[in-house]
Amino acid sequence: MTLVIPPEALFRHKITDWSGVEARINLYKCGDNLSHPHFLSWRPIQTDKPDFHRPEYFERVTLRNKQELGAGREPVAVEEAGRSQ
Repeated sequence: MTLVIPPEALFRHKITDWSGVEARINLYKCGDNLSHPHFLSWRPIQTDKPDFHRPEYFERVTLRNKQELGAGREPVAVEEAGRSQ
């Protein structure tokens, strides 16, 4: 699976070349203040209450420059480490 992330989302880092950077992440959506509260995460979280900052549920990924994947100009893409696309 490949996911493209706008580089502005990674504003706390001063990395200029993301190619080959490895990280452990989870992606999530919180709708806790909506009329129908809901939560969603890319990797399953096994807790009684939503807790998206638990590293034991993070997945290893490798970051790539989008150009390496043959598309567009946005600079960051994520690939699951050790899994085929």
